[in-house]
Amino acid sequence: MESKVREFAKGSTIFRRGEPGNTAFILTEGTVEIFITEGKNKTVLGVLHPISVFGEMALLLKNQQRTASAIAKSDAKLAEISRKDFDDFFKRSPKLISAVLQTMVERLEQTNARVSQSPDLYIIITEMLNLLILHDRISHIGFNQVIDCIENSYKLDSATIIKTMNFMQTLGLIEIRADRHNAVKLIEIIKPTDFIERARHIHATFTKMGSSPEAGFF
Repeated sequence: MESKVREFAKGSTIFRRGEPGNTAFILTEGTVEIFITEGKNKTVLGVLHPISVFGEMALLLKNQQRTASAIAKSDAKLAEISRKDFDDFFKRSPKLISAVLQTMVERLEQTNARVSQSPDLYIIITEMLNLLILHDRISHIGFNQVIDCIENSYKLDSATIIKTMNFMQTLGLIEIRADRHNAVKLIEIIKPTDFIERARHIHATFTKMGSSPEAGFF
């Protein structure tokens, strides 16, 4: 995988929210602040330290726009990766997949924390999988990778996460199966074109009933 090294002085803008995004970045030196602004209000989503992957969301989403802004909090050195190289490396590298999943979980966790004190696992898993299927070349993801990312971020036991995912399979949203070599479990989306709509409808139905999809297990 080829990458271009770029250096940014403290306070420099790396990219702005809404701009087209054709590259991802790996932070190798310094610190980077990720934030969004609404009018005059600024919300800091995180401060990144080496080694961190960022800017990948524009490559995962079909509209290819930056979902947040990034500035150098200190002098920073970045490796810039093209869309083609990112796609190729993403397919071959479990470590990069795990890093992207971890980023997704952390962003969902931040959003969830602003709304509720307790995580909604069903929504977390649904949104994570939806982001992955929006990327045209990703049709499945490792079962254990998803579990590990959520478990590490929320300090929840894997049994609770697995129950939620098994129930999503019962609902006809996903299929959990072994790969062709029976070496690892994979998650595949059933009818990906309307996956997010069906998942949200199910969640809304449970909410009206005063319950949640996870409660189907207990």
